[in-house]
Amino acid sequence: MIHVCDIVEYGLDCFNRHPQSWRVTHHLKRVEDGLDKWKAKNPADKILKDILLKEREKERNRRKKLGLPCNKRYKLVYCRPKQATHVSLVGISGCEAPISECKKVGKVNWNKEMIKEHRQNAVGRFWLSGKFHFDWEWE
Repeated sequence: MIHVCDIVEYGLDCFNRHPQSWRVTHHLKRVEDGLDKWKAKNPADKILKDILLKEREKERNRRKKLGLPCNKRYKLVYCRPKQATHVSLVGISGCEAPISECKKVGKVNWNKEMIKEHRQNAVGRFWLSGKFHFDWEWE
């Protein structure tokens, strides 16, 4: 299992020659778009759902014209390690990667207390609250 503070290889470096190394900062899980299944409980929710469905369809059509993925929408949200499908990574830049495509190669060279603190913080109430805005991804 890959944990926060582990070092992983994912993708290639900027010269496309060697595996790129990253530090794991958080675990993420994939959440599918549930707008179609949302049951509006009152007139205001019905209006909001209609607006959101129209906006999603406009975005789908725009992406289709540009030749971008447009079939299915999902987002990645913070979660506990056992729920994770992806990890948040940091190196020279940052990225999100499927766990299945990451190879664990080590752990940061920090003291045990600092590693423990970072791991506890990553599953703290702040990150798992679900109060963050996440961009929709398309496939």
